[in-house]
Amino acid sequence: MSIPTLDMYKWLQGMYRQASDGGNMQKKNEGGWCNMSTGSIGPNLRSNPNDWRIEPIKTRIDLTPLIGSQIDCMFPFGSIDRLLKINSHKHTPYWTSETQSHSECFPRMHPFINHWQGSTDCPIPEGFDVILYLRNDRRLYDVGDVLTWECAGLPTDVIGISFTGVKDVYTLDRHSV
Repeated sequence: MSIPTLDMYKWLQGMYRQASDGGNMQKKNEGGWCNMSTGSIGPNLRSNPNDWRIEPIKTRIDLTPLIGSQIDCMFPFGSIDRLLKINSHKHTPYWTSETQSHSECFPRMHPFINHWQGSTDCPIPEGFDVILYLRNDRRLYDVGDVLTWECAGLPTDVIGISFTGVKDVYTLDRHSV
């Protein structure tokens, strides 16, 4: 048995301080991170710091890059359309026409592939996991690898985008943040 170090004391103190400030303590298991229930035993001086964390505060995904893009979006009741605008309306901020608005919006998800014909701007809001399909049959899993979104007839042109999910520290829920 090893003697706890000063760093271990500081880590443990920080964990419990963040939890008392409203942070949600989580423990890693085989399936990922699990929330600690009331009355559960938290970390101690013998715990592995890599197995514990305070749940990251989720950032709401800004969907404005989808406005006027070629990306199909899903709306309540299964409707599919392009996003025209977003306003500050409390209940239905997502607009698909001048007369139709919706309470929720997200891009069509995998296995659907949004076919891309090029533009100067990246149409992918930060916070989504994606697969990018290139003209040369390669697939990229990181938007940072794309140097240009314009179609130039090159093997590295993006020709399709598939949204596979929301990253761990992001949310689409506009009421939770």
